[in-house]
Amino acid sequence: VWTDPTHQNVPEQLVAAPGGFTLVFQQHGTTLIFIWVELLMTQHFYGKKRWESLIVAVYAALYIVWNVIIHAVTGEWVYPFQG
Repeated sequence: VWTDPTHQNVPEQLVAAPGGFTLVFQQHGTTLIFIWVELLMTQHFYGKKRWESLIVAVYAALYIVWNVIIHAVTGEWVYPFQG
């Protein structure tokens, strides 16, 4: 279902991109490359770990709850590996 262009409102020409990569990989894979480049080229300063860890944990929990709500309403999982 997740590669079906009618399900995502994606034109058929974009689903099978040149080089055999799918649209999904191009969207997420290029982001990953930019994240790696940024991590290697930028010096990072970290603040108070307790508050930042709590914010990340709350965000992750809310994201999981949102996925479950979407499944309860539509009957389909957001990601194929969840089914």
